[in-house]
Amino acid sequence: MRSKTIDAAIATLSSSDTSALEGALFHWCKETWPRAVLNGVRSKSGSGASSELIFLDIDKGEGQGLETLVLRLNSRWPVYPIQDLHHQGRCLEILGRALPSSLKVAKVEAVETRILAGIDRPFLAMSYLEGRLAPDQPAYVLEGWLYDLDKREREQLWHAGVAAMLAVHNSHLSAEESKELSLPLAGETALQRMLNYWSLFLRHVESNGDYPVLRAAVSWLHDNQPNYDSEPRLVWGDASLRNMMFEGLAPSALLDFEFAHLGLWELDVAFYPLMDFVMADGFAGGAERLSGFAGLSDTMDYYEALSGRKMVHREYFLRMALSYMALSTTRVYQRLAINGSISSQAVYDNPPLQLLEDIMSGKRALPA
Repeated sequence: MRSKTIDAAIATLSSSDTSALEGALFHWCKETWPRAVLNGVRSKSGSGASSELIFLDIDKGEGQGLETLVLRLNSRWPVYPIQDLHHQGRCLEILGRALPSSLKVAKVEAVETRILAGIDRPFLAMSYLEGRLAPDQPAYVLEGWLYDLDKREREQLWHAGVAAMLAVHNSHLSAEESKELSLPLAGETALQRMLNYWSLFLRHVESNGDYPVLRAAVSWLHDNQPNYDSEPRLVWGDASLRNMMFEGLAPSALLDFEFAHLGLWELDVAFYPLMDFVMADGFAGGAERLSGFAGLSDTMDYYEALSGRKMVHREYFLRMALSYMALSTTRVYQRLAINGSISSQAVYDNPPLQLLEDIMSGKRALPA
């Protein structure tokens, strides 16, 4: 079974003409690695929800032979209100140093912020990672290797995902790195900076539409902010099974750090199980979550036991994670509507936004 909703919601339309790019990338590669030989340029159909991926088959002339590099191009229709490739690159460099050897992230090969002839956007050049993904096309809650696991195996895999997320949070940062990777917004605490970021994100989304539910959700976060300031940690920003590669039942690589920053680790812990719930309940048309995947409360309990940290104000952070999910998905759907892939009404009907509306109105409770 294949969900057209998932296909439309997650896919990014590839707009780059790879034949035109090839010449420009040849010159860029020779400038970056003078002895490089470029063997091919490929554009991944669909790419990601917030950027476009180009694959280079290249021999850099450094004795490593032919390898594949991934270029993550800034989107012409950015999902996030801030696109900072140097920031993304620094997060990946720190994680490459800090994570255990069993967990990999892409190695940053180059950060190109110039607008080059034939390449109309900045990009990040990274190493290519291999592994088995938790697919969203078709959704892993409907079919595929995760679906085929038994309950015990899925429980083991789910908990291994929590441990991988914790490894990100446990990354050691110097004082200089901590300052560098904080959100570039006003605020004395990580929570204040985060709230200012959601306000910025809301303005970004509402530059192309009117969304009373999103306004109400962001206002709720401001009005109900707890008197609380946890120790900032390196936050993944998109912690979910969809952004992990697996060997057996354990994550082997972590992906998509576009929103990584120093901030509220609680956002990741709430987002991880909530994204799985929305994948089933929303994108997969009301499918049941797979047995063995822990509920939201149990996942937060497990993180507490594993980390020794207490996750307080759980409802607040679940609402924050859902608001983030609705903001980002609405932005993706806006692009799809402008491209004619979905109707303008479908933007307002996107699953995270609908769930957020139901919870804000009291029609539904937060999932347990």
